[in-house]
Amino acid sequence: MSRTEKGRQVGLVLLSATAAAVLQMTAIGSLLFTLPLLLIDRRHPKATTDTACVAALVLILARYVFLYRDSLGQVLTWAFIGVNMFMPLSLVLCAMAWVGKGGEGSVSTRLLKGFVPTLILAALLLAALAFVPGMLDAVVGAYMDSARFVLNLFMVGMAESTVDMMATVIVFAMATLVLPLILAAHLVATFMYEAATHPQDPIFEMKVDSFRLPGWFLHLFLALWALVLLSCLVTLSFWLVVPVLSLAMCSLVLYFVQGFAVISWRLHARGGRMSSGKLAVMLFLILLLVQVVNAVLFLIIALLGVLENWIDFRKPKEFSHEDHS
Repeated sequence: MSRTEKGRQVGLVLLSATAAAVLQMTAIGSLLFTLPLLLIDRRHPKATTDTACVAALVLILARYVFLYRDSLGQVLTWAFIGVNMFMPLSLVLCAMAWVGKGGEGSVSTRLLKGFVPTLILAALLLAALAFVPGMLDAVVGAYMDSARFVLNLFMVGMAESTVDMMATVIVFAMATLVLPLILAAHLVATFMYEAATHPQDPIFEMKVDSFRLPGWFLHLFLALWALVLLSCLVTLSFWLVVPVLSLAMCSLVLYFVQGFAVISWRLHARGGRMSSGKLAVMLFLILLLVQVVNAVLFLIIALLGVLENWIDFRKPKEFSHEDHS
């Protein structure tokens, strides 16, 4: 590689890493910041993508260190930095896993395997916080204090007991939704990347329409939601309920993807010309903007994916992608 080509590679890495780090500072961008990193993989070696991912993480970490620069001597500060880095690090690991090994294996297998590092990272973070005596309680307490502050700011005069109860619910929801949010963000970013790199590609549409979770995943799904139901009937530890409910929500997110694939398949089977990308944008806007029906729509589509374990919604004889190529 010539010096000019090396310079272009370095420039590309810095540009993509900077774009990702800037996106990560925004609300929506914090969920989709891996997209500039994924797009590098389209025309460049995986080593370039990996370098850009690491560079982006360094920039994000540097930002948090700068924000907490006045209290870096405190262990609690580094605990907060670790918590703040959990989501970006997880999303980058998911992105690196997706483009790794040349895209081998089925889509569902790649997604499930790619999410394993996030689960390991979550366990390691929790273990690290629990290793220092009182650290876990201190971090949870800090988030509780922040929730109380916000509640008191917007709901003046509310009883202290009510504030404490609502703050507990908020912190519980935050802890529970982190993993499903990471998984959903990775799915959206990955789909956007694949749709952008395979425009009007019938093979890509076929892969989307044929997405199906492995049969064993249903047993995991049912077991997780059975434990969730048990937690409603029996008082269980906070640190047991949170991971179980969080993983159950993750399983629901994956069945939402299967439900989406069913809808896309049925539209194509009936002669529809709408691409999976346009369908995804339409559903995304509805879920984002229509606050009344978004949760119901999400559950209906996820339930459609679950029901396909017993009802065959996609019969090969009804539709051939060759008719739409």
